[in-house]
Amino acid sequence: MSASLLRVVLPDLDLPPPGDPALVTVLASLLAVLGLVGLVAAWAERRVSWLSVLTLIVAAALFVWLWGAERAFDPMSVPEAFIEMLARFIR
Repeated sequence: MSASLLRVVLPDLDLPPPGDPALVTVLASLLAVLGLVGLVAAWAERRVSWLSVLTLIVAAALFVWLWGAERAFDPMSVPEAFIEMLARFIR
């Protein structure tokens, strides 16, 4: 889908911008990975992990917040955020 079509389909959410987009991106990515790992482990044991489902929902909400606050968020923003946080840690 093109960006102009997405703007027509999804309205502007008028969300406040996150204080530190790189930090929120890293947290959302880590929560998504942990939730996905929990769901796969639960699936292997033939059960449902509701905590993993909740974790994935929170991660998705954080990604929607990032995308809604600034429409420039794309998949390349995730590795850039990890590099930014690593650079901050090294400094």
